[in-house]
Amino acid sequence: MILPTRHGFNLKVNEGSYFAGALAKTRSYEDVETSLVARLVRSGDFCVDAGCYVGYYACLMAQLGARVLAVDANPVMYEMAKFNVALNHYENRVQVLHAALADREYEATFHLPSHFDDGWGSLAAADGPGLGDIQVPARLLSTLLKEHLGRIRLIKMDIEGAELLALHGLGDRIQDVDFLLVECIDIPSRMWLGSSASGISDFLVQQHGFRAWRYRKAWWPYQKSRWKQVRTATSRRDHSHLFINSAVATRP
Repeated sequence: MILPTRHGFNLKVNEGSYFAGALAKTRSYEDVETSLVARLVRSGDFCVDAGCYVGYYACLMAQLGARVLAVDANPVMYEMAKFNVALNHYENRVQVLHAALADREYEATFHLPSHFDDGWGSLAAADGPGLGDIQVPARLLSTLLKEHLGRIRLIKMDIEGAELLALHGLGDRIQDVDFLLVECIDIPSRMWLGSSASGISDFLVQQHGFRAWRYRKAWWPYQKSRWKQVRTATSRRDHSHLFINSAVATRP
């Protein structure tokens, strides 16, 4: 089924999936992250959608005028993202690749998700009954970025427990990134690859000088929901954190 969004593009989605239900209800998804991407991405920027799923963020970035490298390990999502890029005539702005992202290049075992949670495929162990395991190519982000030698405005990364591996796979190119919007997951079944909120924070903040920000939701009328700088990333299950290169003055 094809659903409209309120951001100027349409998306083919799997009917009956969680994402389809959310998109049908609000014509948007992850409003906090969507709003942040819309504020940070400028026309002419180069961005990466790591774990692009059906291409929601890739299409959002393209709609904002950016050039985008979109990557997904799930072959079904890869094909759907390619379809959605063509559906919205973004082929000249978005390149979609089929690969898992890791800290080395090899043939990796990828655990396919269920139909309902169709975005939960992972190199880590599956949380529940899925659709089986397949072999997929694991690639370094630094290799995939060889054709782009300039600044990288934003990397949005949501790859279900392989985030730290993919960040290591950036190599020296990590200093070319202005903003990293990373899903930090502290779920036991997704942490055996070594990725955790604290691990990601140590790598980006302590080792590479990025500043960490987390969205604080207001629970009382006198409070204001906002992005707030934090010393380290923390997550009870999964929570997006924004990491800003120390050379960038912009605040979220």
